[in-house]
Amino acid sequence: MKKLFNIGWIILVIGLVMLAVGYFNGGNKTINFNNGRPEIITKRTQQLSTNKQFDRLNLDVSTADVVIKQGKKYQVTYYGKSNAPTARLNGKTMTIKQKSINFQVNFSVNHDDYQDLIVITVPKDKKLTGQLNLSDGDLWISKVTLDKMAVDTGAGDVSYDRVKVIGGQTTLSEGDFTGQQLQVDGHYTVHNDEGDNTVTDTTVDGYYLHTDDGDNNLNGEDKGDQTLTTNDGAVNVLRLITTEGDNQVN
Repeated sequence: MKKLFNIGWIILVIGLVMLAVGYFNGGNKTINFNNGRPEIITKRTQQLSTNKQFDRLNLDVSTADVVIKQGKKYQVTYYGKSNAPTARLNGKTMTIKQKSINFQVNFSVNHDDYQDLIVITVPKDKKLTGQLNLSDGDLWISKVTLDKMAVDTGAGDVSYDRVKVIGGQTTLSEGDFTGQQLQVDGHYTVHNDEGDNTVTDTTVDGYYLHTDDGDNNLNGEDKGDQTLTTNDGAVNVLRLITTEGDNQVN
């Protein structure tokens, strides 16, 4: 028992020393405990896939934030070191997977220096279908068309900026959904367990807003937790549903 106690103190001292080193070298470092040993993770860039065309994206990540954006060519890039994902192309399907890790402590408060980020780039006017599963990270998508894409996030926020959605749905467990200048074709549902849904400047024919414990606000009309609808029988409808949160459409 005494030996284990001494080992515990040694590990604690090493951890404090590593934290001090990180602080005096500019701070904003990520410390990962590898087999009980703390190590500072420095920013690294890994090109997982370059200029390989795909139209189906299957993503399953445990810790990383994910950015999907419009660019000049197809590309998958990882920023980080400790938990690099794999990216494999099979026909026109790109599969990205990241292993689960047991324990990670992040002392950083500056997102610009974040160490666990996947950036996926697709050319203009290309559609993506498939499944996006994030366990513990944020998802940000910009200027991309999602065709019957199924999105499922655990403990992160979801932000869509100038995204076109053709059917499909987004499901959140513990995060907020934000949509800016969405274009909705068909019926699209955002289902949120413990977060707010906020949509601004969206192109759609109708809305359905429902919350069990929160407020619904549709273009300035606030009816508390009363379900709000407008043209919800139209061809193109956005459904915002949350269990514990607010729905707001501006």
